[in-house]
Amino acid sequence: MSIEIEAKPVFEKEGSRLEDRILDLLESPECDRVEGFFEKLEKLEQQEGERVYSEALYALTHLHFLPDEAREHLARIREHCGTFSRALGRETNFRVALLDYFVQVNRQMQNPIVLEIRIFRTTEERAFMDELTQLNNYRAFKTHLRREVLRAERYRSPLSLIIFDIDDFKHYNDRHGHSSGNEALTQVATILRENSREVDIVCRYGGEEFTLILPETDRDGALEMAERIRKRVEDQTFPDGGAQPCGLLTISGGISSYGMDAATEAELMAMADQALYLAKGSGKNRVELANRERRAYVRVSAEFTGTYWVLSAENRPFVARNISESGILFSTDKPLSVGTMLKLHAPMPGEDKVIECAARVVRVEENDAEGRYEVGACFIGLTPEQRRGLSLIVEKRESTKRD
Repeated sequence: MSIEIEAKPVFEKEGSRLEDRILDLLESPECDRVEGFFEKLEKLEQQEGERVYSEALYALTHLHFLPDEAREHLARIREHCGTFSRALGRETNFRVALLDYFVQVNRQMQNPIVLEIRIFRTTEERAFMDELTQLNNYRAFKTHLRREVLRAERYRSPLSLIIFDIDDFKHYNDRHGHSSGNEALTQVATILRENSREVDIVCRYGGEEFTLILPETDRDGALEMAERIRKRVEDQTFPDGGAQPCGLLTISGGISSYGMDAATEAELMAMADQALYLAKGSGKNRVELANRERRAYVRVSAEFTGTYWVLSAENRPFVARNISESGILFSTDKPLSVGTMLKLHAPMPGEDKVIECAARVVRVEENDAEGRYEVGACFIGLTPEQRRGLSLIVEKRESTKRD
């Protein structure tokens, strides 16, 4: 079985790429001989694994095979080359035997063209590369995702997808101009590339959205990578990044895993997008996992006063704006830094309940008109009883609002 793919993007990772090593192998004089080709290919397999067979056949035919299928076809081509040589009475070039095999014997090619590999690859790279960031583009993303889902299904191997979106990027562009915006996109792309593995597929999905396709990676591994990238972006110095609503230029991410969250390519994308939406709605500068059983938290208006402590410092008053099962938005007279850990104490008006828990600041925005600061914080370490209490409060207020 072959998987016919329109074209295969090549900008997976800078540095020593398997595709480049395959090209070097194919251009060496020894590979004109069939035995010379297989000797070099088997040595490369010892270093890179069985995927060398898929990559070699793809480079030569533009057909994509899973590794075990590619190995089988190459073995048959090796035999066919011997048959061809005996029929002609002279040694046959390996590429000639391969072409005859796929046109006359296997018949998976009908109208092949003859073209130098590097000329074709240069054209291919331009078609699948995002010019600004030098990452794979949307077309490349769709091609790669389809291929990796097929691979994960065939081998029952883990596969995860991360979607990142730069927070408040329109605000950044409007305030600083598209030139600064492009520079920020380029810096984020560099962080993604430098913090991913050679086998990972990094793409610019469009606008300020990026994707990472992670072969052989489960949810926990994807979350670890996503958090590392989120923190790298948070720590990066961007031109005028301090003018962002939360005081920094940040990203949010959503993660889904094939088999656990999704059974198809479309579902994998939809569930990651849903998780990204949840991260945005929960305060931004965070990463969320997809979960079919998890519903997006409803935020309801809430006006009450309370106090908070920063580490062991004196307590400070705040006025709540809204609250959900995952976090709170409140107003205070003192600026806080994103990432600050708080201890909250908030008696709920009209309720025989007091919210006492830890929280992490995820968004800060100055209200120039009032001279105060709006702070978004996500709850941390809520007990099951506290979660049930918050759920009841939210449901009660949501019901009252509808009535």
